[in-house]
Amino acid sequence: QVTIGGGVVLEPEPQVTWKKELKIQFLSKRTNLELQDLILTELEKRDFISGSELLKNSHFSEKEISEEVEKLKSQNLIVMISEEIVLSSKWNETSEKIKQVLKAEHQIFSYKLGLSLAELVSRLKMEEKFLQEIVNFLIKEKQVLQRGAFLSLPDFQPQLNEAQKKIEKIIWDKFDSSPFTPPTRDEMLKSDSSF
Repeated sequence: QVTIGGGVVLEPEPQVTWKKELKIQFLSKRTNLELQDLILTELEKRDFISGSELLKNSHFSEKEISEEVEKLKSQNLIVMISEEIVLSSKWNETSEKIKQVLKAEHQIFSYKLGLSLAELVSRLKMEEKFLQEIVNFLIKEKQVLQRGAFLSLPDFQPQLNEAQKKIEKIIWDKFDSSPFTPPTRDEMLKSDSSF
């Protein structure tokens, strides 16, 4: 695209939230107007983009774009997920972040089954569709395990720590002592505030 004054438009859909230094760095990658650079910088802006949406405002034909996408795919610079395209580096980085978040969750809350996809989206602050695709891939590759709605690392087994086991024993003892009239939650809290 060309402006009224004859200048070349480097960014037809500007991101208004970028800091000045990042924006300058981003635009400097686009100055030579090579198709490969345009595709890679477009993918830097977003988590992923559909092939039909990629550079739709550019002067390149769909054939040129699809050929370049195949070339980038063969160089392992991008990953195709159904019709979506994502940078390989972003894919790998997000996969590692997912595993790190799950590992941290397991260390803090060893008694929980894991995290739901919604919790993962909230913690990583990424688009749900993008994370869902990566999670599906990690499940298929057996790097993440899904138990119902919860995601965990494959070697993780929920378990109570020692303090929780003591509380569990107290609760079971109270239930065993009067099975037909078990204590209420309030009675349990009155007898021991650590519940």
